[in-house]
Amino acid sequence: MYKEACCRDKSAWNTMRCGMPDFSYITFEKCCQGSEFYNAAEKCLFSQSQHGEENAIVETFSWQEKRGGVYVEIGAFDGITYSNTLRLHSCLGWTGILVEGSPRNYALLRQNSAVARPTNAVAHYGAVCAPPQTHVTFIVNQDGAMDADVQHMSQEVKNHYNETFFGHVESIPCKPMSSYLHVKHIDFFSLDVEGSELEVLLTIDFTEVTVEVFMIEFHKFDPTKSWKIRNLLKSLGYVECQHKLDINYLFVRKHGPYAGKC
Repeated sequence: MYKEACCRDKSAWNTMRCGMPDFSYITFEKCCQGSEFYNAAEKCLFSQSQHGEENAIVETFSWQEKRGGVYVEIGAFDGITYSNTLRLHSCLGWTGILVEGSPRNYALLRQNSAVARPTNAVAHYGAVCAPPQTHVTFIVNQDGAMDADVQHMSQEVKNHYNETFFGHVESIPCKPMSSYLHVKHIDFFSLDVEGSELEVLLTIDFTEVTVEVFMIEFHKFDPTKSWKIRNLLKSLGYVECQHKLDINYLFVRKHGPYAGKC
């Protein structure tokens, strides 16, 4: 159980960010040692999105009571920190596909998923590329959140985050995005891969899978790539929502059930 893992010791509480950020007033002492018991920790993990994206998504598309949906999160990091799908999975019972290309992050993803998503979630190790390519070069940084494919990361991004780029490079297996998807319908697709977003979209076979909502991170440093993503999704029948979530933009299927929410 999640509560048992959180209460193993105080370091586990801090590492797993238990009770944060929505309930930061719930401390290790209060939850695990005091008389007040955090019952929600038994089954429902509150969102850990970096800028509140997941909670905003739930509100925007009225998913507060939507059960049994399907999500995909690529750039899943460690499965908890900055996750855009933790609430959907644990509170609403959604099924998920998680993809992470950093070997360090993937090890943490497997470890955390065993506790936070013990069922109905599949974690894949690897990056995305088009055939005949089979491997990409990943830069593994001091800040694990910025581990990414060197080829598609703009120089401006590297310069902006230069204090974190003191890592090393590793060869990572890659395959088309469709190879990770073994479902026909996806309600929510969270896409945050530090510059490789277009490559992910280009390797999805949209004749084989229907995606209702995309949330895609755009970097201000690469407006050309953002323009290409917008044009591609428009050609595939998606409309862009008027509101954005920090640097994340929403796209919904024009003839899908959520088009009226934008």
